[in-house]
Amino acid sequence: MRRKLLGIWVIILSIIVGIYAEPQQRLDIKTMFDPKISSQLSVPSFVWLKNGKALLLDGRKSPEERTLEFFDPVKKIRENALDLKKVLSSLKELLGNSAPKSIRFPDAVDQNGNAVAYLLNGDVFVVELPNSNVKRLTQTPSSEDSLSFSPDGNWLAFIRENEIYAVEWRTGKEKRLTFDASETVLNGTLSWVYWEEIYDHTNVPYSWSPDSKAIAYLQTDESEVPISTFVNFEPVNQGVVRQRYPKAGQKNPKVRLGIVELDSSKTTWVDCGEYEYLARFNWLPSSKEIAVQTLNRKQNELKLFFADRFSGKSKLILTETQPSWINLNDALYFFKDGKKFIWMSERDGYQHLYLYTIEGKLINQLTKGEYMVVPSFGGIVSRNGGLVGVDEKRRFVYFTANKESLKERHLYRVDLKGKRLEKLSTEKGVHGVSFSPDMSFYLDNFSNSSTPPELSLYRSDGKKIITISPSAKDFVEKFNLNYPEFHTFKTEDGLELPATMIKPKNFDPSKKYPAIVYVYGGPGAQQVIDSWSSRIFWANILSQEGYFNFVFEVRAGMGKSKA
Repeated sequence: MRRKLLGIWVIILSIIVGIYAEPQQRLDIKTMFDPKISSQLSVPSFVWLKNGKALLLDGRKSPEERTLEFFDPVKKIRENALDLKKVLSSLKELLGNSAPKSIRFPDAVDQNGNAVAYLLNGDVFVVELPNSNVKRLTQTPSSEDSLSFSPDGNWLAFIRENEIYAVEWRTGKEKRLTFDASETVLNGTLSWVYWEEIYDHTNVPYSWSPDSKAIAYLQTDESEVPISTFVNFEPVNQGVVRQRYPKAGQKNPKVRLGIVELDSSKTTWVDCGEYEYLARFNWLPSSKEIAVQTLNRKQNELKLFFADRFSGKSKLILTETQPSWINLNDALYFFKDGKKFIWMSERDGYQHLYLYTIEGKLINQLTKGEYMVVPSFGGIVSRNGGLVGVDEKRRFVYFTANKESLKERHLYRVDLKGKRLEKLSTEKGVHGVSFSPDMSFYLDNFSNSSTPPELSLYRSDGKKIITISPSAKDFVEKFNLNYPEFHTFKTEDGLELPATMIKPKNFDPSKKYPAIVYVYGGPGAQQVIDSWSSRIFWANILSQEGYFNFVFEVRAGMGKSKA
């Protein structure tokens, strides 16, 4: 009798749950591109400030409530950074009907926390955070671009018609810094080749000196680069795009590094000898020198120079060579005492960190082993190289790596002797890490292939303090998604390559199904990775229609080793 009653209660509870449970939602293209859905699966955009707080904007809030906030990691509280109604009202007065109806994350942030800047309708606007006053800094027929505050927070630089300007934002006093741009001579503006292949789509191709008195910038001469034409894919009646685009063997743009002084608008050109690509430039902490990396056309020889700010003369510090391709990265770090720097290299077959004296003498290898120090975001194996912070006081170097698994990214730390290696992250998947300026805290953007992103605050020793933005796992349950299964397959020469598979809905192993196979052949662009991706929706739309979905990694993309 008891068993019968229990069975009846189970049936009743199942009916009740079925009635009140959120109905399953069928995916379609409209759903896939719905900004309301993508915003719910996001984590706040943020940037750390010098005072140890983070400035963030939470995209999960409705556009009417979305605002900039200060997050205090010590007190673990969030508070509004501005008066939203006042800012939007001021923009409405200045721009009329073209004014934005909501706030987005700024185009530039003063690291001192006093102001943020926006590009609106091609002009520059500054919002003072302490009082929410809005200032329009430009009103010209030409559009401005590439905003960047000076480190002291007094100046805001931008580019107009391929020339560099700086404006003292509190007074509105504008200063032109370069004077020789043309259709083919670009100051601070990147050519397509450099934007796409060298500087990884950066939007600010210039750099303020730490003392805020000079700007280093690239000058590009594209006059000898051939023009290619392309038919645009939109709108319905497509136009023709003309672009300076060097094909194999043709001339690249000529690029040189200039340093312009803010007080005199005088440019000093840096001399690094002969090179094909000017690959990177980074100020040393003293502001007296700048590090320059040059690359030959074969991209198998990289040179690091230190150049004098005032004379432009440079000295060779080290040369990196490979029998094949050299992967560029942004892992160069200078210690504040000016005596040491950290360099990244694949010289032992794996991407690792090395400690050098400022004269270019190797002190020791910081990381070593059959794994790669790789970025914590996306699938690109090189780029920032995975160096996420250096705690000079406690003598720890923090980095992300695929040591645990090729498809994962975890946070580690090692001391300056290359000893005491510790793994700090725990959840399986990908951890995107950003440290506070004093290295006391870090924010971790974590996800895996079945868990949408969440943002959490940690102490530097890896202890979790608070979840700022929890994963929206409940939100995606209504779509009844099929998640990727991870596999490997062997090539003809015996190499194991990663792959993922998503089965068709209501899969029947006795039936045959069509399959969609995705391969991206680009080097270093890893595709099989255990992180959340909006691709899951497209794969499930196909799954609903009875398709298998496969993603196969190529050997140049998986980040296993240089070979």
